[in-house]
Amino acid sequence: MTGTGRRPVKGQEVQLHCKGWLMKSKKVFWNTREKKGDGHKIKPYKFRVGVGKVIKGWDAGVLSMRLGEKAIIVCTGSYGYGLKGNIKWGIPPNADLEFEMELLHIDAEIKLPDKYDLMKEKMKNKHHFLERDGTSAMLSFRAAPF
Repeated sequence: MTGTGRRPVKGQEVQLHCKGWLMKSKKVFWNTREKKGDGHKIKPYKFRVGVGKVIKGWDAGVLSMRLGEKAIIVCTGSYGYGLKGNIKWGIPPNADLEFEMELLHIDAEIKLPDKYDLMKEKMKNKHHFLERDGTSAMLSFRAAPF
């Protein structure tokens, strides 16, 4: 469904409904429209777009959507959870993913990371370099919101 509203810009908080599944098996690993085991409905997901807080495929895909739009976003492994996957959700390394997304809200405020946020991110990921974990270090570096 094509949206008629504005597009989000880098740094704005967005709110969306999302259903995610593995392309190969079609196994759904997340759905914000379903009820949890306790009967409570999962709320729409919120995040600040374009600043590296979510997988690369989400940042790129949501920035191209319009308010009210429903879209299918396809993420290759490198735009999804990469070499590590996401064990908690049953996503294997380099898995190709699909997401059905509906952009519900775009916050008016634009907040880009400041120097303090960038320094915190740098310190958080410093251990990859110290442990000589080159793959994780490069993934952290590439995902840094500069």
